[in-house]
Amino acid sequence: MPLEEQLPEATDIRQHWYTHNPSAPFFYISAADDLAELAAIVNGTADGIARDDFSGRTIMLIANIDLSDHAEGEGWIPIGIFPADAF
Repeated sequence: MPLEEQLPEATDIRQHWYTHNPSAPFFYISAADDLAELAAIVNGTADGIARDDFSGRTIMLIANIDLSDHAEGEGWIPIGIFPADAF
């Protein structure tokens, strides 16, 4: 069964990797949208999610992530726009 069918209907797939357990010691990122959401959470710009610097936790990229879709508009927003939060 696809992951989309396993999640509650109101769950935002892009934020689910974080919101289902924000205090988890490990997070796994496999898509550009998830990486962009990580940046928004660290930068404090994610709608409905408090800023989090992920201190003491590990974030693993588990796939080659193509950021070419983020080349237009604002472009890629860095993870950690504040010097103390830079990755």
